Amino acid sequence: MAYQNNPPASGNHWPCWATYSIHTAALAPEIWVHNLEHGGIVLLYQCADGVSCPDAGAALSQVYANAPDAPTGGHRVLVTPDPTLPTPFAAVAWDWVYSAQKVDEIAMLCFASEHEGKGPEDNPSPGSPTCQ
Repeated sequence: MAYQNNPPASGNHWPCWATYSIHTAALAPEIWVHNLEHGGIVLLYQCADGVSCPDAGAALSQVYANAPDAPTGGHRVLVTPDPTLPTPFAAVAWDWVYSAQKVDEIAMLCFASEHEGKGPEDNPSPGSPTCQ
């Protein structure tokens, strides 16, 4: 699917969605855009321009571990690498994107607190593993 923005913050997606966890292999946006629709937060990182994958993943794992549950229930955060990301890091919610050159845990946790659980189809389900 083609999206107008990178990273996408809404749009067409597959009927399944990703489990809320830390993924070390890149997930297709068509999967995690469905998580956004369900009120999820997606933390993305791109391993290039001096950003090491283990360090980037570890930094976002901290954000994942400290993110609060959504106001309507469930921990709806996932981490995935994205080789097409135009910045080293991003946090994405339905219709919202926070892009960054480095991980600012406080800013990303504020972003998650503000947007988690606020997608158009609020659903705290952990996802359908048939996509992965």
